[in-house]
Amino acid sequence: MESGTPARDTAWAMSSENVELVLAAFRRLEDNDMAGFGALLDPGVGATAAAGWPEHGPWIGADALVTQLEQVRTEWSEHRIAQVEVLAEKGEWVVIEYSWEADGTTSGVDTVFDVVGAFKVRNGLIAEAHYRWNRAEALKAAGLSEGAHIVARSLTPEAAWGAVQLGFAEILDLRTRIERRRYGAPPGARPVSLAKHMARPEGPAAIYLCQHAVRSKATLRHGAAQVAGGFAAWKKAGLPVEEVD
Repeated sequence: MESGTPARDTAWAMSSENVELVLAAFRRLEDNDMAGFGALLDPGVGATAAAGWPEHGPWIGADALVTQLEQVRTEWSEHRIAQVEVLAEKGEWVVIEYSWEADGTTSGVDTVFDVVGAFKVRNGLIAEAHYRWNRAEALKAAGLSEGAHIVARSLTPEAAWGAVQLGFAEILDLRTRIERRRYGAPPGARPVSLAKHMARPEGPAAIYLCQHAVRSKATLRHGAAQVAGGFAAWKKAGLPVEEVD
């Protein structure tokens, strides 16, 4: 990951449906569900990769991209996606930085690839995918400036839970112990101090939650993320809830 913190453009708002779609694609890749991954691609999707990738492309069509990714994955006995960070979203574009950890099939050597992907979402499907080695090139592929570093802000409960399941994020619960005992909590949610985290929220892997997304909004001005609608929306979405003693 690159050092430094680029300037944030607070005028840009997250439309979490696009982020949710891209994260769903990552989940299917992580589960080796290539058919499911292909179902999230526009039939005419166009994709490219930077120099140093096994092939540069371009690949045109969902089948071509799925075949390329399957070929890359067969070179490794084990592979997993880790340390995912949503960098930016504007219009149809979502830019995500992640690490791809892999073990060589023949060499047995562990390798970590830091990749930044720019994904264009159109009509609920990924219409373009560009894989680059650094933020500047990925943002350029999306037509965004290098200074545009935007983290996820208000995520739907489903998007937040998806990020948690992949190990990309953690739910930080701003509610009181009485609220947690009365209503329950998302599995694994960590109780934190409202006063402390309003002033100094944690990094991009933190997703804040309160009962109705009122208290959690106070963390947004510092670039943190929240569960839109709070725990009430979480329960309404039918997501897992655990009792708190």
